[in-house]
Amino acid sequence: TPQRRLLGSSGINAEYGANQETEEIVAEDTPQRRLLVYEEVPSYQQEADGVEVLATPKISIFTSIFSLLKEVLPGVKPIQLIISFALAGASLAIPISDFGPAVRCFSILVLCASLWATEAVPLFVTSLLVPVLVVIGGVLCDSHQVPLGAHEAASTITGEFMAPSVFLFMAGFAIGAALNKEKVSIFLGGLLLSKVGKRPSVVLLVCMFIGFFLSMWVSNVPASVLTVSLVMPIVKTLPRQDGYNKQLLMGVAIACNIGGMSTPIASPQNAIAIQIIDDTSNGTVSIMFSSWVLFAVPLCILFLLIAWRVVIFVFPTSLTYVNIPKMEAIEFGFRQYFVTAVTVVTVTLWATSSLTLGVFGDIGIISFIPLILFFGSGIMSVHDFDALKWNVLTLIGGGLALGYAMNTSTLLTTISHDMLSGLNGAQPFIISLVFTIFIGIIGNFISHTVTSIIILPIVAKVGMELGDPKVLIMGPVLLCSGTMSLPVSSFPNANTYSQMDQNNQRYVDVKDYFKSGLTMTLVTVLITSTLGYLWAVLVL
Repeated sequence: TPQRRLLGSSGINAEYGANQETEEIVAEDTPQRRLLVYEEVPSYQQEADGVEVLATPKISIFTSIFSLLKEVLPGVKPIQLIISFALAGASLAIPISDFGPAVRCFSILVLCASLWATEAVPLFVTSLLVPVLVVIGGVLCDSHQVPLGAHEAASTITGEFMAPSVFLFMAGFAIGAALNKEKVSIFLGGLLLSKVGKRPSVVLLVCMFIGFFLSMWVSNVPASVLTVSLVMPIVKTLPRQDGYNKQLLMGVAIACNIGGMSTPIASPQNAIAIQIIDDTSNGTVSIMFSSWVLFAVPLCILFLLIAWRVVIFVFPTSLTYVNIPKMEAIEFGFRQYFVTAVTVVTVTLWATSSLTLGVFGDIGIISFIPLILFFGSGIMSVHDFDALKWNVLTLIGGGLALGYAMNTSTLLTTISHDMLSGLNGAQPFIISLVFTIFIGIIGNFISHTVTSIIILPIVAKVGMELGDPKVLIMGPVLLCSGTMSLPVSSFPNANTYSQMDQNNQRYVDVKDYFKSGLTMTLVTVLITSTLGYLWAVLVL
């Protein structure tokens, strides 16, 4: 490798040769530039005494390749991508099951989890990858564990990718966009927050409590939409680099996740848990609404206060006060009343969906109502429809499709039964702890509802054999809502992840969910499996 020998230096020269450079020096506080002249010297040639030889930096072939990849594929992180596929390939050698579809599904899970965690490619691209890998990998099976053909598997997995739940989220985004467009969110924010003062920590706590309280009664999907709509007018007035915007958005997301634990109607997995207990016990054991609230709400309030301090610590702010938009500046006319009425009717139908299943069939069909009314009336335009957060909807669809694949491939059932076999003879506390931790891990990557449908029946069955399934099942079911480490983990997380500034830059990114959401997931696992277990023994 040739080296460079310094021949000398001089003052400013107007003409520079190939082996000449300039450097800036400071003499008597006056910046000047001098010309440095080099010549290439072969590495085998001995340098002359007293003559400085400068080595040319070596560039490895790997550095060149990665630099080229970053230039050609700017949306890809090549190192993380290679590691993700290497982990997925290595996972095929893990004897997790004798059933081929389950082994291949585990490899797909490892790949998607790694890609989502590292952002080796955009998050929604990983979700788009799920149906392709599921069909090519022959993962889906029928009720007799016979792998589906490619045509049937493609129809099934794309149907799950665009399941009715996705339209629930789409309607949520449309409601949020309509509230912001007609400035109803500013009016409601001013109405609800005008009396709480301007202290940042107090405003944050009030916003988190609003999200938590709404989630108790209307589920955390509409609650997240409404609460984020309230805080976004504040966020848009803040300095872009200040941590308070992350405090508000992450605080609301975590609060809505916590609210999803609090009542039987706060999230689907809670209602599923009650039904599973009733079915497992043949109607001899049940959890009353009041009993659930008595057990869950004190724990949720504790989680909420801890989350409040966590986001303040993780995202420090220099603000000493917060300006709340004044509701007097908003003219409330027909369009505002129309948007408010549609929102109230939709949220009411969502909250009472169990009573209208005979009419609508699914909560996703209810979600078409605001879409039809907003876009059909002209309140929302074609441009607004195109601007819906399709990347986040795709992200959610990937999580739903992956959860369905894990179900039909028997992967979740296999893991759960293997865990149960290893816990044979263990104390109820240990069994509850292990399944709580398991859900705390797996629930970050797939639908909480799918997690509850597959795992909770196993926990309830063990609990019934031990005498009381209620105590054993409450920790795991709370963790179905308490996993919040990634944007894909829950709708409140995905909703805050979708918020962007005027330059289309996200206010929060994946590492923010690791810092605050992962912390709260660990806190929830710890408290639920210890203090929560003891509390369940006392009150259930």
